[in-house]
Amino acid sequence: MSSSFRGIVESLKNVSLADITADLEAQQESVPDDPPLAQASDDCVVDRAVLREQISKASNSTTERTQKEYELLQKAFLVWLEASSYWPSNTPFFTDTPHPDSPALIVAWIMSRCDVKDANGRAIPRSQSRQSYSYAQKMRAAMTHAFGHNCGLGKNQWHKDDNGVWKGNPSVSDTVSGYFVNLRRAKTRAGEISTSAKAIRHEALKKIYDFNQAHNRSVPAPYVAGAKTGDQDAWGSPRIRLQTYAMMLISFWCLLRCDEAVRITFEDIEFTPGDEKTPPSVELTLRWRKTDQFGQVKPFRLYRLDEKEAYLCPVRALAAWVSCAGKESGPLFRKMNSGDRVSDEPLASETFLEWFRNCLVDVDMLPFPYGTHSFRRGGCQFLSAYLRWGARKIADWGGWSTEFSWVTIVTYLINWSDSEIIERDNFLRPGMQPVIMCSVCGRNCGCGAGY
Repeated sequence: MSSSFRGIVESLKNVSLADITADLEAQQESVPDDPPLAQASDDCVVDRAVLREQISKASNSTTERTQKEYELLQKAFLVWLEASSYWPSNTPFFTDTPHPDSPALIVAWIMSRCDVKDANGRAIPRSQSRQSYSYAQKMRAAMTHAFGHNCGLGKNQWHKDDNGVWKGNPSVSDTVSGYFVNLRRAKTRAGEISTSAKAIRHEALKKIYDFNQAHNRSVPAPYVAGAKTGDQDAWGSPRIRLQTYAMMLISFWCLLRCDEAVRITFEDIEFTPGDEKTPPSVELTLRWRKTDQFGQVKPFRLYRLDEKEAYLCPVRALAAWVSCAGKESGPLFRKMNSGDRVSDEPLASETFLEWFRNCLVDVDMLPFPYGTHSFRRGGCQFLSAYLRWGARKIADWGGWSTEFSWVTIVTYLINWSDSEIIERDNFLRPGMQPVIMCSVCGRNCGCGAGY
């Protein structure tokens, strides 16, 4: 790192190796692996640059909206770089052989937008607006994507090889990770706390289920052209609520990201009738996952739960939605047209989030701490705390690496924004009995004497 970045050097003080390692691993997880470049035969002339460009486009897993955000941020960085005195003009920055000062320049750019000091250690006037920590993460993600995907450097950590040459992705470096650890601390001390989406608890799902049942919002009426959709004070029709709840439970049980759930099609699910020994079930086979973008996604087999657990039963919820959707192919979850008609277009993540938060308002829960990631978090915690699944089993089910080289699953199981399964005040309360676990299902005995 160049000695001219005095403010960056100061920002890396008092950062532990463990914090840097955790940040590096999380950043590496966000970068998908690119497929290998095809080898050309001796009798075929191939423009490898063109071939690599085509492979890069075909393997890009980011959504169109995210891609546009990354491109805008990358252009903004280049404009900043040209206006600064850190980089020679007319010299490419994003290449597959990055300059040794690339990590410091990335940090300097983020500091100029988000920090209280610039790269030279000078205080930025308070009159100048500052971007949030979340925005800083987006800026870094754009840099990670530019070097990792566009330049073909992937998730390889920035390092110096045996010949003294710097290699890897500059955004996945000790310099950038160390800076982000301190930036988070500074933002927290300033009162700006970056909070992950709060995990949805199964008790909240039961409240939503009971509300819909009690207010007759789970029985859709036959479609009649020009007819009103029911209670005009209600935010959504029974069809909307059935669809919303089905997507909620599928995301909760299968630990899905929202963009994975909205991609499910009717062809991806298969209902299986039960028999005397096995209850009815549904098999969900995803064609695409963020961590398995090139196939080989393990299917999810979900079984119908007992009547007393109907509020958590994904099979019942899916069957209820499919029976009233009136569709047999294409997207499973869809937009709704006027008159409560199911359209042919897939449901947007933003629409699902709006419907989900409306459900929370119905049961007098504050909606804003929750997001589309709440189900992945909540399902992970439910499998651990109530079904007593081990971390390796949860990782295999949810699509995480079972080598535990990533810390994501830990942040899902232990997150300060989520309420405790056991209230802290009861940890040492006299008379509290140890939890009695069922040897068959692994759950608490349910007598109320335990935690």
